Amino acid sequence: MDFESFRKAGVALGSGALLICDQHTCIVDLVKVLLQFFRFESCGKCTPCRIGTQRAYEIVERISQGQGKLEELDNLTGPCK
Repeated sequence: MDFESFRKAGVALGSGALLICDQHTCIVDLVKVLLQFFRFESCGKCTPCRIGTQRAYEIVERISQGQGKLEELDNLTGPCK
């Protein structure tokens, strides 16, 4: 397994990250930053990455502005409807 053999097979490899937060870190803001990153860094080949990440960002953005709805949380945690 190496990057070249995966590339030839048409598969993309990601990279890992370690996030260290303290009790003062706002989880909503953290998720928003991560979703912002993945909206632009996703390869966009599959619908969950291309559209789902954008939708998740929009929901978290509304939550961070105090305009989120409780039922939207199901869209973040549950299967697509």
